[in-house]
Amino acid sequence: MKRLITSSLAATILMASLPAQVEAREIVRSTTKKATIMYKHAGKVELRTIEAGEIVLIRKRGKVWTKIEYRNKFGYVATKDLTFPQTNKEKEQKLAKQGEALKKQTAVYNRVVEKGDISRLIGQEDLKYRLALAQFEGQIKTVNPGKAATKQLTTAYVNPGKRAMKRVQHELTAWQMLETAEAQVRALEYDEAEATYKRAQAELKAGKALRKKMNYPALPKKFQKKIDKRAAVIKKRFTSSTFNDLLAEGHVHWMSEIQFESITTASPYIDSNDNKQTTGFVLQQDAKRAAVMVSLHLPDNNVFNKHVVFKKMRYTLSRSQAMNDSLLEAPVTMTLRGDKQLRETTTIEPLNEPIEKEAVVADDSAIFLEFENVPKGMAVTNIVFYR
Repeated sequence: MKRLITSSLAATILMASLPAQVEAREIVRSTTKKATIMYKHAGKVELRTIEAGEIVLIRKRGKVWTKIEYRNKFGYVATKDLTFPQTNKEKEQKLAKQGEALKKQTAVYNRVVEKGDISRLIGQEDLKYRLALAQFEGQIKTVNPGKAATKQLTTAYVNPGKRAMKRVQHELTAWQMLETAEAQVRALEYDEAEATYKRAQAELKAGKALRKKMNYPALPKKFQKKIDKRAAVIKKRFTSSTFNDLLAEGHVHWMSEIQFESITTASPYIDSNDNKQTTGFVLQQDAKRAAVMVSLHLPDNNVFNKHVVFKKMRYTLSRSQAMNDSLLEAPVTMTLRGDKQLRETTTIEPLNEPIEKEAVVADDSAIFLEFENVPKGMAVTNIVFYR
């Protein structure tokens, strides 16, 4: 029993002799802002001068005086002359200010989505915001303001940003795919375009499923309408292309530019039946000879003998409304000539109504629409090529 008491007493004495170790748990490093005097007591009995930039160990921080350890000696220096690591509360407050800036960016991002400005999102807004969000999230991990603060900052600023992007991420991917499909259509690569279009549709379907699963808001009407419109225009091209489509994509070649003018919605053509036409071309002046060539092949340096992507075409040979008052002096004939087999003529008499026709072009990679002795105002309208 006596031995047990003696051991307990020894242990008590040993623990009492270790105050510095208990204190050391709270020790943090600090740096002197400028040269400062180290005192034995708070402001009393100078021990030495500590130069600026020296590292000291903080034993007990006070508002005016801080107890430190420097080169194995203890003393006091003015608190204002020291730099201290940020507390978790200070870290949280600083991060919260950055979070408020990110919150404003989130609001801007959402406004762009609401406006349906997809091109702006793709061009800069999505990447800029994605980078800002990643930087802020990385900053939280680096600063490490504590578990509770990290959770609060993530909930308040990071999660809303991620939701904003995830809400439209599939649609932005689909939009870029549709852009690729458009480029493929312009190059007459319709099979490739159709495959790209199907992948875009799969992305749109995945986006819809994600919003339902995560209970995200539905897409804004302007946003959805813009995607639907672009997809519909591309889908239509898988079955047919108008003369104006091919003209815009560089597949129509005026053999004499001054003789022709394209017919568009902005510059329509009124035929002899008083109907407004918005596709095709019209003769701007009388011509002994005139011709237009339409390439119906995959692009290559060699214009002819390439894989043809269309099977037939429809068109209408028309007189203008103005020509009703001045009859044609003679019938006008247009020859439709392919580079291989197509040979077809269409003649319009002085009093004829517009003549609608259809021609097979499956073996021809280029079509020439040729005229002789054609008066100003004659037009070929409603030209459509079918796959």
